[in-house]
Amino acid sequence: MAISKRQVVHGMFDVAVAVKAFNGVLEIAGGSFLVVEPGWIGPTAETLAALLLIEHPANWFAQMIERWTYELTVDTEHFASIYLIAHGVAKLFIAWV
Repeated sequence: MAISKRQVVHGMFDVAVAVKAFNGVLEIAGGSFLVVEPGWIGPTAETLAALLLIEHPANWFAQMIERWTYELTVDTEHFASIYLIAHGVAKLFIAWV
């Protein structure tokens, strides 16, 4: 029995919806972690940038991370956590319906 193109497309759609739901769960988990542990992104990113800049002082990406960490506040992390949780819930809702 041959599989029709329609069945293949439907299967791919189901996989994409499952990936979207999994991503929504990860966003909710990440946002919840930011609520529980605020203030950890800045120091972690700064340490990562310092390690990268030691190896390659002209690393553009590490310089951008270092510049970004100076402007990061706890209020920004709170906004990010609310955004991640809301976006994750929306993705789960879309995948469920």
